[in-house]
Amino acid sequence: MKRQIRPAAEELGSGALPLVFSAVWYTAIAKQLSVSDAPTLLLFAVAGLLPLYTGVRSIRSALLCRRRRAQAISSGRAARGRIVGVTQKLVPVSETNGRLRFHRQYCLRVELFSAQTGAMETIESQPYRRPIHRYLASTAVQVYADPTRSVFHLDGFQWKRRRSEPDIIPIPFEWNDQSSETPLFSLVFVAIAVLLLIRLLT
Repeated sequence: MKRQIRPAAEELGSGALPLVFSAVWYTAIAKQLSVSDAPTLLLFAVAGLLPLYTGVRSIRSALLCRRRRAQAISSGRAARGRIVGVTQKLVPVSETNGRLRFHRQYCLRVELFSAQTGAMETIESQPYRRPIHRYLASTAVQVYADPTRSVFHLDGFQWKRRRSEPDIIPIPFEWNDQSSETPLFSLVFVAIAVLLLIRLLT
C-alpha cells in the first residue's frame, strides 16, 4: 500500500486545527461587525490571535523541518541501514485545562556501517506519531545525516501491500495501536468548523 508517514516534527496537522478555529472565529466576528459595531467584538478579535499565532508557528516549524530533510536527501550521501528495533516514548502534552496528556511516539533503531570508525553503529530516528514499524514490509532503509550528525533522516521505506502482512519487528501486545490514522476528534472538529463556516457565510 502506497503511503508516506512523516516524523512528528514534519506533520502539519498540529497547526491546521488552530487555523481552522481562527477561520471560524474571525468569520463570526466579521459577520457580527457587519450588523453591529460593538467595541467588545474587538476584544474577541484580539483573543483569537493566540490560536492563529500558534497555528502559523507550528506550520512554519514543520515546513522548516521538511526543508532540512530535503536538503539532507539532496546531498546524495546515503548510508544503507537496517531497522533492528523500535522504541516507544510517552510525550507529555499540556491541555487547555492544565492537565497533562501523554501521546505515544515511536523511534526506529537503525544499524548502519560508519565510514568514520569502520564499525557498525546504531542510531535512532526522529519520533513518529504513527506506529510506522507496523506499515513496513522490509527492515532495509536509507539514512541521511545532517552536517552535525545530530539528526538522522530515514528514506527509501518499503511499505506493506496489505496491513495484514506480518510485522518486521515483533512488538508487545500493549503496543498495538489500533487507532485511526486521523484522530476522531480532529475529524469531528473540522466537520463542525466547516458547517459553521458555511452557515456563517450564507
